[in-house]
Amino acid sequence: MSERRSTRNRRPAIPQPFRLFAAASGLSVLGDYLSMIALSLFAFERTGSALATGLLMALRLVAGLLVAPLAGRLVTRGDRRALLVVADVGQALAMAVLALLVGAGAAAVPAAFAASAITGVGLTTASVALRASIPAMVGSAARVDANSMLTAVRAVAMAGGFAAAGAILAVGGYAVAFALDAASFAVSAVVIAWLPLRLREPLRGAGATHERLSRRWRAIAGWRSAALRGAMGMLLVRTFDASGSGSHNVALPVWFGEQAPRAAARGYAGFLTAWALGNLLASTVVRRASRSWLRAPDLGAFVGGTCAMSALFVLAFVGWPPALLLAIAALAGAADGFTAISYVSRLQAVGDDERGRLFALSASGENGGLGLGMIAAALLLPALGPLATVGLMHGLTILAALALLYVARSR
Repeated sequence: MSERRSTRNRRPAIPQPFRLFAAASGLSVLGDYLSMIALSLFAFERTGSALATGLLMALRLVAGLLVAPLAGRLVTRGDRRALLVVADVGQALAMAVLALLVGAGAAAVPAAFAASAITGVGLTTASVALRASIPAMVGSAARVDANSMLTAVRAVAMAGGFAAAGAILAVGGYAVAFALDAASFAVSAVVIAWLPLRLREPLRGAGATHERLSRRWRAIAGWRSAALRGAMGMLLVRTFDASGSGSHNVALPVWFGEQAPRAAARGYAGFLTAWALGNLLASTVVRRASRSWLRAPDLGAFVGGTCAMSALFVLAFVGWPPALLLAIAALAGAADGFTAISYVSRLQAVGDDERGRLFALSASGENGGLGLGMIAAALLLPALGPLATVGLMHGLTILAALALLYVARSR
């Protein structure tokens, strides 16, 4: 009897093609974080200007913010596989050209800015298309498992990119780093084009023709549904969350520089590594649970994870012994990973026709919130210091999350 119950409760397995897709995606993420570090160091070395370096990184965010609405329309109406392939190929070409121009003197700096913009466009487009397509790839019942797998792969790739950047730059220089990033995007493009994955849910039944003809009207009316209203509320909280992330991303290197000037880089790298390991742990636990008893996490889980994550990032700036600080970073990473999985899985519960626009709005909110958080932190840090600045920004995130829960419970 127990065997029958466990079999009935077990969720569908992830298809093998999606596992290969996740591995290729992780490879491109590793190359992306490697190039992000290499691009910032390259810009500062060639220009000698902190402003130029900041503008290079801001350009990536702005490009992603501007392309998000177009990406949403293309994902809704166009060929999602072609979008993913074109996004990867465009980034591969941009990084390959930059690798060839590293030794070209002044021409390399404009090429770096162009590569940053193209990367921002490609990453946002690929993110919108991927998030909207996961239920079609693996089935709606397995989307939590799939999202957990991608989060775990991303955490490993992020830690690997940060760890490998120093060694690769020391041994091969900027040209090798940019070339490896180009190769990672090329591999990802080939895998996506080759794997037999379905990226759009087919219309079924006798009313399929009518549904195609009335898709525009359904899309307009669909925004009034309760599911979409709840998704929009979560999207707003996620924007506040991104602004809080922007604040601690700016404040962390400043704080480590003030606490231990001689070991700031080591402390900062250790914090990020602990965060990535916590992220990996959470995604692994959620994935195992999703195979047996865990369904898509509800709104309460999303709000709880968001509040825990924000509170832990504020606590990190109080001043703790190194071991305890690393534990806080790991817990913050775990809460961040759980919240991201909850968020994406809940948004994927809406219809296939709405997902493209919804994840495009999400990309706009996350990029815009991250950029605004960085700007606000840069302005507030000199006057308030790291703890008060991060406390203010993440405090707003907690208030927004609790307000969403209150409104949802009231209804």
